[in-house]
Amino acid sequence: MAIRTQQSISGFIASDPQLNYTSKGEARFYARSGQEHFRREGDGTFTRLEPTFHDLVAFRATAERAHERFAKGDSFVAEGYVHPYT
Repeated sequence: MAIRTQQSISGFIASDPQLNYTSKGEARFYARSGQEHFRREGDGTFTRLEPTFHDLVAFRATAERAHERFAKGDSFVAEGYVHPYT
């Protein structure tokens, strides 16, 4: 029996959040999110690296709450399941 585990990410909202609806009428939240990365140097200092960007999607009531509360530039912590899609 497999144990499903959730993942969490932290980052910032990099695009203007969008709220639209699926063909079944369910709310869908979409925003481009970014994650900052740093490299620790030998002398103990940190060097900022280029951020990576990812799609952040939520559905139904979570989508509506996210759209009410988030704006471009806001920081967040998200927890859930990763579903790859094309």
